[in-house]
Amino acid sequence: MTVRVGVCGAAGRMGKTILEVCQESENVEVTAALEYSGSPVLGLDSGELAGIGKNGVLIGDNIAAVAEKFDCQALKLTSAARIAIIGLREEDIDQVWADLGMVPG
Repeated sequence: MTVRVGVCGAAGRMGKTILEVCQESENVEVTAALEYSGSPVLGLDSGELAGIGKNGVLIGDNIAAVAEKFDCQALKLTSAARIAIIGLREEDIDQVWADLGMVPG
């Protein structure tokens, strides 16, 4: 089973370390890398920024924008270190994944 990981604060010291550890780990796939709106690293390859080579995961800031676009009720940080988007309509789910630039997991 592959564990899919999203890294918040991907350009920081800990974020880069997490990206490196994920790259070195079997059965772990980085599917999202996030930074704050206006960050100068938005759009850069997160692996390249971490010094581990391109991984194809571009740094974004769009989870709140996606939640707003689909008129969701809330973003919830869960105890399992996940972010839940509350209030999605079933017919929007595929487009939400596409807008987030993430692989469903």
